[in-house]
Amino acid sequence: MSRKVIFFGNGYEYSMAFLRVLLAHEDVEVVAIVSPVSDPVERHQLRSVMGRGLMARLRDSVQSLLQIGPDSFFAQLARAARNTDAMLFWPERVNAPEVIEELANFGADLGVMAGFNQIFKDRLLEALPPIINIHPSLLPEYRGPHPEFWIIADGCEVGGVTIHEVVRKIDSGAILAQESFPVEPWLTCGDYQDRAIAEGEVLLAELLGQEMSEWERLPQRGGGSYKPRVEAEHVQLPFMLPAMDVYNRSRAGAPWMRIVTWVERSWWSGPLERGVPAQAEEGWDAELVALQLSDPVPFVDWASDDPPGTVWRTEGRGLAVVCNPGVVFFRDVRWH
Repeated sequence: MSRKVIFFGNGYEYSMAFLRVLLAHEDVEVVAIVSPVSDPVERHQLRSVMGRGLMARLRDSVQSLLQIGPDSFFAQLARAARNTDAMLFWPERVNAPEVIEELANFGADLGVMAGFNQIFKDRLLEALPPIINIHPSLLPEYRGPHPEFWIIADGCEVGGVTIHEVVRKIDSGAILAQESFPVEPWLTCGDYQDRAIAEGEVLLAELLGQEMSEWERLPQRGGGSYKPRVEAEHVQLPFMLPAMDVYNRSRAGAPWMRIVTWVERSWWSGPLERGVPAQAEEGWDAELVALQLSDPVPFVDWASDDPPGTVWRTEGRGLAVVCNPGVVFFRDVRWH
């Protein structure tokens, strides 16, 4: 039952975990790894060591890719697949005709997608074998690129992971496997991702152990929800929300993003004294200092006479934020 597989992903852990499942499976041959590079700086770094080509055999490229940096995502890919004959593709656009043509030539049986950041168009889907995606939510809820963030931010008590067929409409293909897990109120986005990986690895291994013709397919029938890509505005201090919502927003960003706000530089560097309004606008200002907040503790019943958005410095360089209602204490504050 050996099958050839094309993997679509990147070098970050959510993606790498499922690539490792494929590489370790005795009935899977990973023939290609596709990881687009659209960032100009990253493309320049890659071309400086790999030339201007579209692809290279990973086995022959490990040392070149490590020159970019031992922690770069291409170095991660190279180390994971250094003992395979897989080809590495780094196109700017996966839907480019020349990319589709090269991938179609592999004669693969299946595509597996995890953490991929481009949308497949009809031409690619028609030219390649069936593609499945490992999505960290209980579809049809929380379609979109960053479901972990929004599941935590919304205070959900249950999350999960879904493996589904890839179709033109985002995260809307038939469900092949799905598993739920609890989301405790202290869980961060990173913790959630770890659980999704653990459950998803089991589901993927089970599917790979079956003939594709045996897979049960459950159509997604309407409903559900879609959440947007996480932008800088989504981690600005939302002090007009209740304290528990502010707390949830903070843990939704952890450990990769911190809640951000701005205060007067003179106030932050001065003695502990009165509270001041946080600045809810982004932009460089010599009179303001940007505070990056984490490690929150919510006090939902704390009544304050100060209006929402008032911030107080605490001993040990923490920050208390008046919410609407309640107060959140941030025990870890970085500034610049």
